[in-house]
Amino acid sequence: MPDQLAMIRLPDPEEAPGYRDSLSSMSHFNVADMGAGIVGVAPAEGAGGTAKHFEVHKLCDAGTDLSDPGTWMALREHPPRKSTIEEPTAFRDRMFKLGEQVRQRRGGSEGELVAFNLAAMGTAQTGELPDLLTAQLPTLFEQFPNGSLWLATVSDVLLARLSFGRAQFAFQLTPDLPLGPEMEQLKAVTGLGLGAGADFMSVIRLPLLALSPAVLGLTVPAMPHVLVFLFGEGVELRRIVPISFAAIYRPNALDDPRGLGNPSFLDGLESSDGEQLLKWWVARLNVLYSHASDPTRFTAEEGFHDGAAQMAWMTTLERLIGDASSLLAEPQASDLHRVQTAFDLLDKAEALLGYGQENSGKGFMALLRQGRRGCPVACRSL
Repeated sequence: MPDQLAMIRLPDPEEAPGYRDSLSSMSHFNVADMGAGIVGVAPAEGAGGTAKHFEVHKLCDAGTDLSDPGTWMALREHPPRKSTIEEPTAFRDRMFKLGEQVRQRRGGSEGELVAFNLAAMGTAQTGELPDLLTAQLPTLFEQFPNGSLWLATVSDVLLARLSFGRAQFAFQLTPDLPLGPEMEQLKAVTGLGLGAGADFMSVIRLPLLALSPAVLGLTVPAMPHVLVFLFGEGVELRRIVPISFAAIYRPNALDDPRGLGNPSFLDGLESSDGEQLLKWWVARLNVLYSHASDPTRFTAEEGFHDGAAQMAWMTTLERLIGDASSLLAEPQASDLHRVQTAFDLLDKAEALLGYGQENSGKGFMALLRQGRRGCPVACRSL
């Protein structure tokens, strides 16, 4: 049993009879009874430890026998969860129809990629994803001969721990609301992060934009998991667009005449760089989400778990990733817009690293200077 625990008050066992057991069986917490309906919890790997919540599996490339059932073993072992929003077959047919319209309208590799993305989204819900990949990947590999397909998986333990955090947030802030099958109070934070605690596509795809204005791959949701098709090259994000009337008035403040057309951005880019970036980022996500889902990292002075602090850290992390994605995915946005987004990103990073209101601005400057002087303990722990 670890020394460091976060104490929580259990809900009424008559209203939530399986809650106490779920802490160990689903969230993989070590649990210590404190009496009076209070328990102490800590991750089984140890308070402050790093769990392997995310893994990445290479499924295939242009040289793989796609008809071999073993090619799709990882996908079958980690199937997508079924959505209850729309009937799966109707959703699949709608995605196929929309994809065909896009393919005809856009043409070229971009139209093909968007159509593939939509078709894969549809078949992920019907269990036909391996068949679709077997049929359609050869066309993509013809256009991207150095391409490869990967599966980033998410553990059930992480999903359970994030659900625990959301539940504790609700129990602590709205204790007067009764437990019920809908748990309406848990929906209050659904729109604050990137994926409502179950869709990690927006988190996984950030490294694909690391070399913006090139993009290194395409993601397909297979919730909670994510398919990643790496191009094996950089694909240009910018497009030649007609000058609009509004563009005449766009200010050029802070403009770099070279812009992102500087060829040094892509100098030395290798086909394997996307693979290395994806693996590196998944390893970093294990550190970040282990911290975000560890209740012992968020406790009040008396040792009780602080659900609001945990939820604030979690949503700030995901919104920072959202800022970074927005910044990298829009290389043609106005300079002032990009600077504002970058400032928002740094503000969130400062908060995540533990700079309080009394030190506000110091973290911002340290990040701009890429330094760690005066960094709080929370900063060093990450």
